[in-house]
Amino acid sequence: MDKWPKPLREDCFMYIHDSLLRRWPVLKGASTGCQRALCVRLQRFTLCPGDMIYHAGDCVGEIYFVIRGHVKVIKNTTLIGILTSGDVFGESFWPTRTGRKSKASVQAITYCEFEVLSHKSLNEILIMFPDYWDIWTDKIKISYELSTNDNNVFTKDTPDELVKYVENERTAAPIKSPQKDSRKGSRSQAILL
Repeated sequence: MDKWPKPLREDCFMYIHDSLLRRWPVLKGASTGCQRALCVRLQRFTLCPGDMIYHAGDCVGEIYFVIRGHVKVIKNTTLIGILTSGDVFGESFWPTRTGRKSKASVQAITYCEFEVLSHKSLNEILIMFPDYWDIWTDKIKISYELSTNDNNVFTKDTPDELVKYVENERTAAPIKSPQKDSRKGSRSQAILL
């Protein structure tokens, strides 16, 4: 596609990323020209169960939009949350802030599909479309920022069956379930083998 004319490439990428543009307000609110430029820079990834997306200590330079699947967030061998379709994780972009480190690991639980926007690509977009900055800062809703010290990602929308499944899943590294869940009060501490 690199040799295709620019408008044709942009049309193809608009078609490929159409569901993302319609689903997330931060992308939906962009002008048509900005959406076309975003679509060319977005990358689509598919990961298998067990694939690591981030390890604690990795430099975070992207924003992940979860299209399909479930990922778990692990901090110090403790399961602190599950992110699913419709969630966004990574690190919010600020032009003056670089080199933030992930304080948690993120691992695919199921087959997952992501749309990924790198900070470098976003910076290019903001240079070309400076009016997009206001839309970006107003409408970006990141479910979990990897550089935060937040220890609980569980929400009231996380299905109980999914939480139980992940807590009982056998993994290579032992994972402790959280002691407190904001939805149900306290939860007994268990170590999974």
